[in-house]
Formats: sequence, C-alpha cells, structure tokens
Amino acid sequence: MQLNQSELEMVCGGLLNDLSGVLTWRWDDRFGALLSEFQAEKQAEVRLALESHFVHLWDRKSIRDAPMAIQNGAGHFLDLRDNQLLFTSAPAVGSLLIAAWWPWNDAKAISVRIISSAADSSPQRPWLMGKLRELFH
Repeated sequence: MQLNQSELEMVCGGLLNDLSGVLTWRWDDRFGALLSEFQAEKQAEVRLALESHFVHLWDRKSIRDAPMAIQNGAGHFLDLRDNQLLFTSAPAVGSLLIAAWWPWNDAKAISVRIISSAADSSPQRPWLMGKLRELFH
C-alpha cells in the first residue's frame, strides 16, 4: 500500500522535523514520494538522520541479501547503481517505508525520495498507519 503525501508526512514526522532547516521537501508525483534535492555538502548530516530513523541500509551488493519483503517492496528502486542507497524500515504487515538515496552524475547534488510500498497484501489503512508510526523511529 502506498501512502499519500499527508499520510507519509505524518508517519515520517520525526525525520522531517530532524531535517527541517536542512532540507525542503516536495511531492514527487512520478514516484508517489516525498522528494528533497540537496547539495553534496549536506550529505553527512542527511545520511546520519536517515540512519537514525531507518532500520536497514542497503547498497548495490547487499540488497541481493535483503529479505523478500524488502525486495518485493522496493520495486523499481531495487536496481541500485554505484553510490545509490536504500534505507528501509522493518517490513510491517503490508507495508514498508523506503528512502532512496540517489547521487547525481555531477556528484554535486543528491536526491532523497521517501516512499511507502506494499510488502504484501494491504491491511486496513488506519491500523497500518499506527503500525508504521511504531516501527519508524
């Protein structure tokens, strides 16, 4: 199940608060994601915040060993290239939170997209929202 913008902002409120003043977020219709694009000088601060809110960090090699719920939930974000990362929550029943870290080709900027994705069949939305808030620090 994919959350809409307001639901995703609510679930990720702690992370968004930690990065307020550092990043500006907008909605990316293409991926149904919160999107921030920032200069590479901010990468250490942003990565530290992501690592403190997400349970798992995957790169091009380690994603192959990820549990099937994460591989299934990552969808088109599963095909990582060098220097691209996926931060993921622990898979909840029916859903997964993902932050996709994509450095630009010029190495001067980075995009981060935060999405929710179905890890299996979707439970009722109100129950899931509470469960995701519990799992997402």
